[in-house]
Parts: sequence; structure tokens; C-alpha cells
Amino acid sequence: MCRSAMSDLSSPDERPPSPPVARRTRPKTRASTPRRTIQPAASPTNRPGAAKSTPSQAKAPAADPTPPAKPPKTPEQPEPEVVETAGDRFTYKVRNWTVTSKPILLWAAIVGGGSFIVAVGPGLIFTALGVTQKQLDSNPDLEGALGWITLLLSFGLPVLGGWRATVREGNWRQGGMTSFWGAFIFTILLLLYYVVYAAVTGELSQIDGPFFGSIFEGFVIQGLLGFGLGAMGGTISTWRRRRAQQAQEMLTSSS
Repeated sequence: MCRSAMSDLSSPDERPPSPPVARRTRPKTRASTPRRTIQPAASPTNRPGAAKSTPSQAKAPAADPTPPAKPPKTPEQPEPEVVETAGDRFTYKVRNWTVTSKPILLWAAIVGGGSFIVAVGPGLIFTALGVTQKQLDSNPDLEGALGWITLLLSFGLPVLGGWRATVREGNWRQGGMTSFWGAFIFTILLLLYYVVYAAVTGELSQIDGPFFGSIFEGFVIQGLLGFGLGAMGGTISTWRRRRAQQAQEMLTSSS
């Protein structure tokens, strides 16, 4: 009777309910909390009716940080020493060597004409005055003074011409070319004088091959000597020009 009563009480429907068991709860952490995605506010350009950006307002592409490669430097060519005026039709150059120019031809004419007057002028003057060679030989002082004057002028004119022609050119070689062309002009004038004198006196037969040979020999000797004397005058002019430039530079630096 007691077992049946106990079995009846132990049926699942009639058993007393078991007391609830307390569960351990964890505090909520940030990792367990769901994250909210914050969407950015719509910019004015994204709003409907907003004006579209022009191409000039678009962001320019980033510039290349590497600088462009520089072209290789070429060696500088030396400038010619002679500086000529543009449009000078009298100028003729050969490898930076000025053969002719306006100052060269001008002073060459002065040197050649002056040398011709020095060589021929005294004889013509004495002939016009009726002074013979015998009278000159009887007065050695006058003849010696005349000889020294002729020699100084013959050597001084090429130096003067080379100096004056180099004032503009700035190179001693132009002085040498001036006196060289001066010797050429002197030879042409002397040849014409001899031909005219021979024609007047009736001695054209003396104008032959040996005569032209002696004229050419004299031109070669006088041309080489004149080039050296003209180069000397050009060197003096160049030296004075450099001294003036140095003095001007010192004056400018001191001020």
C-alpha cells in the first residue's frame, strides 16, 4: 500500500518542482555589444539639385616626384677674339683671322701712301727745285738728316698703322695685316710711278722681267718686315687696352 502510494507520488506529473538554479551572468563588454555604423552626412554636392563640379575643380593628379633628367652638358666653344661690326662689307675672315676690314684697309692706305711719299717725295721736290745729286753730296749734314727722317718714317708708319687699326679690332694680328697691305699698296704705287716715269723719259725698254723680279723681291721683304712692325704696334695697342680695362675694374671695385 505504501509502495503504490510512493510510486504514485513519484510520477513525473505529480513530483514537486525542483528549485531554480541561479545562473552566473557575465557583464556585457564592448566586443559583445553590436557596433553601429555611422554613415557620414551627405555633402552638399551629393544632395539633389546641387551643381556638378567643373573639370577645373577636379583634383589634379599627383606630380611625379622624380625630376626630369638633365641633358648632358656640351663643352662650350671658345669665342673668337675678333669682334666685328655686323653688316661690315669690308670684312673678310679666314678661321677667326681677319684678313681685311674697314680699319685695316683704311690704315693700310695711309701706311702705303705715306711710305710712297717718303720714298719718292724728296727726290721729286729736289728735282723741282733744281737741286742735283752732286749738290746733295756736297752737303752731308742735310743728306744725313734727310736719310734719318726717311728711315724713321719708313719704320714708324707701319707701327703707327698697326697700332691705330688694332684700337678697334683688339688683336695684334690685325696690326700685322694692316702693315702687310700697306706694303702691297706701296709696291703698286711704286710700280706705277716707275712705269709712268719710264714712259715720260722714253725708257720703257727697261721695264722687263728683271725689273718685275726686283719689284716682287722688294715686296716680299717689305711685306714681312711691315707685318712684324705692324704686329709690334698692335701689341702695344692691346697692352694699353688691357691696362685701361684693369684700371677701370680696380676703380669700380674700390667704389
